[in-house]
This record gives sequence, C-alpha cells and structure tokens, in this order.
Amino acid sequence: MAFILENCHRQSKWLTLKGKGKIILTEDDLDWIPEKWWKLVTGEVKRDAVPIRINRRQFEACVCLQMVRELKSGDLCVIGSDAYSDHRNELVPMKECERTRADYGEKVGLPVESAAFIKHIRTLLTEAAQQADKTYQDNSYFKIVDGRPKLGRQEKKETPPGFKQLDDSLRRKLDSMDLSLLDVLADTMKWIGLDWVGQAFRPVEWSPR
Repeated sequence: MAFILENCHRQSKWLTLKGKGKIILTEDDLDWIPEKWWKLVTGEVKRDAVPIRINRRQFEACVCLQMVRELKSGDLCVIGSDAYSDHRNELVPMKECERTRADYGEKVGLPVESAAFIKHIRTLLTEAAQQADKTYQDNSYFKIVDGRPKLGRQEKKETPPGFKQLDDSLRRKLDSMDLSLLDVLADTMKWIGLDWVGQAFRPVEWSPR
C-alpha cells in the first residue's frame, strides 16, 4: 500500500519494483498475489520468473481485492474504524423483531420459537449428513485417508479450441489501445449500470467444491 500511495500520481502503465521513490518492492513482497492475477500484475507467464516490474492499475486492483478479503476474514483491521460506524446501529430494533418475527417465520418457513427452531435446524443438518454418507462414495474426488476425509483437486478442464488465438488477439487489441480488461469492465459498468459485470469477471482463487 505504501508503494501504491507513493506512485499514485504516476501515469505510466508499468512501474519498476525498485521504483523512483523511497519505497521499493522485492520478489518476496509479491508472493501473496493469487495465481490468476500473477500474469496481469507482473506480465510474467510463469510463476517462478523473477518480475522486475508491475502493472500499476492491475496491482492496485489486486491489492484492494486482497484487502477486502482480509477485512472480511478479520486478518486485517482499520484502527479506530468503530468510531465512524457501528454495524449494530443498522440492525432491526428488538421491538420491531418481536413484532414481525411470527410473520417472517411463516413467510420463510421457519419456526420462530427457540426449541422448535433448534430442532428444525438439527433435523436439516442430520438429513444433510445422512445424504452425504449415502453418496460420498460416488464422488471420485473425495477419499478417506487414515480415517480423515480428504477432498482432491478437480481435474483441469481442457482449453477450448481457438482460445489461445482469441486471447492473443484480444490482448494485442487492448495493448494497441492502451487499455486493460479492467478499463473495459469499468466503462461497461458505468455506461449500462451492470454492477455484476466486475464481480462476474474478476479473477478468483480456485477452491474445491
């Protein structure tokens, strides 16, 4: 973040890791970057390649996304942020909850009394566990090793025919216009108001399901 703030006034697309100011970055400072962001940020295809520069816009977006993730997980906090906003002030008052609880429970199909609610949730969990016990053997990615469940990685899907040619053509077109996919998505969101565009196309870390 210090590197970003020091270089926020620069207009160049690429920044060298050593920079022109007091803040510099090393290879170790970039090891947190997700795999799908690596090429966008460094321009390097292989992960083991030592980068000497970073794409300013892509790096800023990647850092901001990582900050959001760590704020959500609690790995990162903003000191004094509670002085600006308290989420408890946004909660529905208890009197309002008590007044509308029965109607809400009827609409969503949930019991609202404590004992009945706990019994209902336990039943759902028990049924889900029993269903998993019956079907887990059909899941080729799931195994029990030394008495412990283990979920294997899914096999990588084959690259569709013509994908590389399309990717190269699109990259050359964007480079010739001095644009990035982030620019295109940002303009699309602004022009037609589709806020889900950036969410749908942003790089994400792979996770097993």
